[in-house]
Order: sequence, then C-alpha cells, then structure tokens
Amino acid sequence: MMPSAFVGLEALPQTPNGKTDRLRLPAPSHRRPALDAAYAEPRGFIEERLSRIWSEVLAIDAVGAHDNFFELGGDSLLATQMAVRALKELRLEVPLKTLFRSPTIAGLAAEIGVERPRTADAEFLTLLDRVESMSDEEASQWLQQHDS
Repeated sequence: MMPSAFVGLEALPQTPNGKTDRLRLPAPSHRRPALDAAYAEPRGFIEERLSRIWSEVLAIDAVGAHDNFFELGGDSLLATQMAVRALKELRLEVPLKTLFRSPTIAGLAAEIGVERPRTADAEFLTLLDRVESMSDEEASQWLQQHDS
C-alpha cells in the first residue's frame, strides 16, 4: 500500500513521554498533486459530475479530465465509494473493472457510454446503501467474501 499523501516535516511532534503526538501532525493538503498529465477541465455534464464525485471521494480540490484516479490516491475501497455515488447521483453504473482499465474521467466516460445511462433496480440500490454504511474493514471483508 502507498500513502495517498506525503507531508514533509522537519521533526515529528512528540508527547512529553517521547512518543509521536499524532494529534499535532498536520493534515495533508487538498490541492491536486503534481501529475504527468496537465490539468484539463472536464467536458460536459457527466465529466463535470464525475469530477466533483472524485474530488469529494479523494479529498482533492480539483480533478481534471485526464487525471489518473490511482495517481490521485485512489484505491479499491475509494473506487467502490465512487461507483456507489455515481450510481446514486447520476444513475450511472461504473463497473470497477472499467475504472481499472480506464482510470481517468475522460476515459471512463467514453467507456461506460454516457449517452446510455442505466437505471439500477431497487434491490441493487438497497445493497449499495448497505455497502456504503459499512466501515472500510467491513467493506473489505465483504468484498473478499463476494469477489468472484
């Protein structure tokens, strides 16, 4: 596993008994990290909405159309959260294998065929609500049990 952000410090804050004081560690920045791809504005309604969802899920101020989900700090659990939100907010199915194959907003929008959004049935939405309410550990265990 790779950390989603690095924060440079001259020294770690210490408690009086010499342990690292985690409460005094600075929060990571929410700025878009330096990437190989230059920032490109998302185009169209679907790309703009996906960009907003990615921004919130990844806790980054701005996500460009050609930014790689995983280079921005995304992982499989965050990908699942993103897929759940895309389905709930846009009624757009985003298969995780598609995200792994096309990890940019522009690539994802092209692959899922945004001109043909699909409506999910009530049973699937109920399942998504259940998964979304799980802790990261519970969701990870559930995914391992149901991965086929």
